[in-house]
Amino acid sequence: MNNGYFDINKAADCLSSSFMSYPVFVYLFPDITARRMKLKKVMTFLIKLAQKKGEVISFPNCEKCISIWYFPYNKSISFTDAVQAGIIQLIFALGIKDFRKFMKLKNFRYDIRNGLLKNNKYYFLDMIGVNPDYQKKGLASSLLDNKLKAIKNAGVKCYLETSNKENIAFYNKYGFKIIYEYVYDGLPVYSLLTD
Repeated sequence: MNNGYFDINKAADCLSSSFMSYPVFVYLFPDITARRMKLKKVMTFLIKLAQKKGEVISFPNCEKCISIWYFPYNKSISFTDAVQAGIIQLIFALGIKDFRKFMKLKNFRYDIRNGLLKNNKYYFLDMIGVNPDYQKKGLASSLLDNKLKAIKNAGVKCYLETSNKENIAFYNKYGFKIIYEYVYDGLPVYSLLTD
């Protein structure tokens, strides 16, 4: 496992290919050509942001599986954090309309999460993605096993959201249970928390 230095471009490529058909990104960027171009920019921004406010965990070559986690004590992201992670470049890459749509959804989900968990300490698993060529080989399980054991030993819960109902059974195996469901502009969202 690697949570230190790695190639951000390879990590962004991995996440982009992993999430190309994911409902959230289909909603944000319905045109597949635009999605291909914009998704790597989004993933690069999210990786850089997580490097500042959480951690990015991967396998050494970053071409197979990447996960983004936020710590219990880093719940808010400042404007400076966002600028340093490349939000200005993201605005230009997405265009104003798509950037607003992206931020509106991100802020809405943030408000839901904070409303559900209020003052509780929790880790936030923002995303875990496996390159499609390596899916169904236990890579995501390996990343989750190690990190969730450490979180459990620290006595903290872990929260995640998914818009793919098929993912829920996978997360149930790791002790996640649905604590809330909602629909945002036709997009289903399932909020899960460990026991």
